[in-house]
Amino acid sequence: MTYITSLIIGFLVGSLPTAYIAVKRESKLDIRQEGSGNVGARNAYEVTGSKWIGVVVLIVDLIKGIAATLIGAFVIGEGPVTGATAGIGSILGHNYSPWLKFKGGRGLATTAGMMLLLCWSFVANWLIAYFILNYFIKNVHVSTVLSTMICLLILWVMPEFLMSSILIPGLAKTNMIYIGSIITVLIILKHVNPLKEYFLKVSQ
Repeated sequence: MTYITSLIIGFLVGSLPTAYIAVKRESKLDIRQEGSGNVGARNAYEVTGSKWIGVVVLIVDLIKGIAATLIGAFVIGEGPVTGATAGIGSILGHNYSPWLKFKGGRGLATTAGMMLLLCWSFVANWLIAYFILNYFIKNVHVSTVLSTMICLLILWVMPEFLMSSILIPGLAKTNMIYIGSIITVLIILKHVNPLKEYFLKVSQ
C-alpha cells in the first residue's frame, strides 16, 4: 500500500504541466499545438523564443522529480525504494498529465531530478554520453535514447563495490537496475515517434 500511495502522490506532483502554464502565460499559445507539441523545456523555449522560459520550465520540472522522491522517501515511506517509486510516479505524471488529457513531456528533467538523489553518476554519465553522441549524430532524440541505454548498461556492468559508492544509502544495486530499466523504457516510449521520423528520413 505504501508503494501505491508513493506512486500516486508522485504522479500528482509530476503532473503539474509546467511548460503548458509557462507558455500560456507568456504567449497565450497552447504548447501542445506548437512546435514539436512536446510539453517540455526545449519546446517551451522554441515556441516562445525565451531562454528564460526554457530555463524556468527545466528547473521546475527537475524539482518535480526531486520533490516527489523526497516525499516518497521521507514522508510516505521509509527509504529510497519508496522514494524511487514516487519518482517514477512523477515521471509518469509529467509524461501523461491528466490536466492535459494525458499528454505531456518526455520526462528527461523530471527523471534527472529523481536520479540526482538516487544515483548522481547516472545523470553525469548521461550528460557526457549525450554531448558526445549528439556531436556526431546531431539528433537530440537518438542521442537521448542511446545515452539512456548506455547509462543502464553501466549500471548492469558496474561492480558492486563501486556501485555502493555512488548510490544513496539503503539502495541496492539490484533495485537501481530495476529503476534504471523502468526509466529507460519510459524515455524510449516518449521518443518512438521522433525516432521513426529520424530513421525514415535517413533511409530516404
